[in-house]
Amino acid sequence: MLRRLTLISTLLLAVTTFAGKAEAQSVDVEFEGSISNACTITTDNTGNNAVALTLIDAQTLGTQDTGGTVTVTCATTGQLTVAEPTATSPDAQALANTTLTSALYSDAGLSTQVTTNDGAPYDATINNTATDFYVGMNVANDAPIPPGDYGYTVSVTVTAQ
Repeated sequence: MLRRLTLISTLLLAVTTFAGKAEAQSVDVEFEGSISNACTITTDNTGNNAVALTLIDAQTLGTQDTGGTVTVTCATTGQLTVAEPTATSPDAQALANTTLTSALYSDAGLSTQVTTNDGAPYDATINNTATDFYVGMNVANDAPIPPGDYGYTVSVTVTAQ
């Protein structure tokens, strides 16, 4: 019995004497995420909602005081460009000696121009807010514009920055 008690005591002494110290350990937890600056652009000015063109004078057809509306949303910023109008109706395509221009405005009354079809792109800070821009266009002709049905398309592009 004494032997047994000595053996148990020796084992307990060895375990407590040679037991390793408690060591702290740590790990890193990594986090990753991507935030894209995607942009969207929409319009209601298609089909039956097309913007009306008016005869400004005998040789000029265009938008006056009211343009087509595009709504742009970007996570942060977007670069806007507007293209030259494209004739889409037979009468518009047959009209010779014309100068076609388009512009993008920041106000519905078409008084604050931000870019034109031959101008520099417009850098807009949008910050996740749906922002309206307004598109105007003109057709200037060397001669009086004859009666007819005139249709044009103006492309507006937004590129995320």
